[in-house]
Amino acid sequence: METRVDLPQFVKSAELAAHTVLQRLYTQETEETRAFLEQLATSESLKSLLHKPSAPVEGERKKESVVLEQLNVNSAVLEAVEYTRERVEEDVKSEWLTMRVQYDVTEHLLVSPEDGEGIEDRRAISTKFAWTFEADVTKAEDLEWGIVAATPFEEKPAVLTTNGAQKE
Repeated sequence: METRVDLPQFVKSAELAAHTVLQRLYTQETEETRAFLEQLATSESLKSLLHKPSAPVEGERKKESVVLEQLNVNSAVLEAVEYTRERVEEDVKSEWLTMRVQYDVTEHLLVSPEDGEGIEDRRAISTKFAWTFEADVTKAEDLEWGIVAATPFEEKPAVLTTNGAQKE
């Protein structure tokens, strides 16, 4: 394998991917979001991405508008790396690198009634998920990562504490 992958840089890029995808999931443009995600993810992983409980792009839409005001990536950990190659006799025809990243994020949301009637609410949710990225690493100049697997989003209310409470 001639292609080199800087693992710390890969994890930083995976964090940016999470920011980009989650921001996109909370936009109101359903078709644009779907088209954007189809460029990044396989059809199997797309199913998980489009069914985020707090921001479903497909399925039952909520009767409220949800805006992602802030996203904190608490951790993005490289969980597994797999190298695969296809050989014909002594020649390597193609090589793939697969990396699984486990995420723990806190989403700060502004929830507003869809019809404008009622009170806005701010919520923080703790979300955990894992994405598996894959790239053909046969030629370094053609390196392009895609999301080939995505676990369902696990959401629960976040417990936010002040800095003073954390020290005690």
